[in-house]
Amino acid sequence: MGKIVLVMDGDKDRQGKIRSVIEQHNGYLMAGTRNCADAVRRLSSFPVDLMLIDVDMRKLEGMVLLSIVKGKDLHGRALSDGVYENVADNYFDGDRMAYQAFLDRYRDAPVVMMAENPGNAGRTAGKIGAVQYLQKRPRGSASYPVSEHRLWQTLNTYIK
Repeated sequence: MGKIVLVMDGDKDRQGKIRSVIEQHNGYLMAGTRNCADAVRRLSSFPVDLMLIDVDMRKLEGMVLLSIVKGKDLHGRALSDGVYENVADNYFDGDRMAYQAFLDRYRDAPVVMMAENPGNAGRTAGKIGAVQYLQKRPRGSASYPVSEHRLWQTLNTYIK
């Protein structure tokens, strides 16, 4: 099976543009999702090699997914027992062992964040465990949502 990149972005058109870049890379596939719950379901269903997550989503869903994947809070600390149980209840039907298996699978997986203005969000994402962020172009831009060249570099750097 080819390398799989999970892309979480609330904008279906941007996902399509990102897909066209990713799937030009020999053997790469993209799984797209538009919300955190669907992303967790997909990540639980099949292994992915890299996650590309939009920070600028409503309800901070991008940061929530990063926190769930890395098992860390917004300060980079391990999730408290209460938060851990809440994640297990909300995303894993209360099955703490399933969440632990999910963490074991993805704790060291490369997660790249996308943001128009990364600032504090970029620093916070780094504390939680994101390996990089890509600067997004403003909505409505006719070109790709992120630099095609930087996206290629990112794929080549983090997917082995």
